[in-house]
Amino acid sequence: MSRTNWITCGRARQDEGTLRQVARLIYQTDTLIYPFWRSNIDDFVDFIVPHMTEDGFIFNYRNIYVARHTGSEQPLGILIALNSTANLDFDYGVLDDEKSKFVIDYYLQKVIQTRQTLPKKTTLITNLCTDPDARGCGIGSHLLYDYIWRMHQNGTSAFQLNCSQQNELVVQMYQKMGFIITDDTEYGFDGTDDPQTKLYTMLYSF
Repeated sequence: MSRTNWITCGRARQDEGTLRQVARLIYQTDTLIYPFWRSNIDDFVDFIVPHMTEDGFIFNYRNIYVARHTGSEQPLGILIALNSTANLDFDYGVLDDEKSKFVIDYYLQKVIQTRQTLPKKTTLITNLCTDPDARGCGIGSHLLYDYIWRMHQNGTSAFQLNCSQQNELVVQMYQKMGFIITDDTEYGFDGTDDPQTKLYTMLYSF
């Protein structure tokens, strides 16, 4: 069975069940950011889901694209992306615990600033994750290809993302898909105010 007939891709639904499954995948996107924010995945889900339907929140369901088994609503993978029309005008002051303040200052605001400086026809991809139980089936690459193709049809000409330089397999996957490294001087979030985790900035363009 080919991956094109058993995987369906589309925007995330906004029902609570779907959002909770999506939030679990967000948590697993990065081993530093989200475990720092909330040490327990269930706590993270309970914390983030109420905000995923609020306008301007970076993890608003409108910014999330999912892969599913055809005929099922259960997400097998997620892609979060911010295009030039994404509303990012959220009052992060409501997240007033110390861990949230740190993540906002050292990660979320940096993402928002990056989006604001990109050209109008460039989309910023912030998260890509496949359910651990479904990895090795090409879901992540299929989801990314599908998203790029659909957005290109709507006028997007480039897609930018960051990837840890230490994650060589993921870097190679992006390169095989056509992404090129455009910068290697950025540092990613590692839970400190002097991060040492170096990133590649990668770009796919038409």
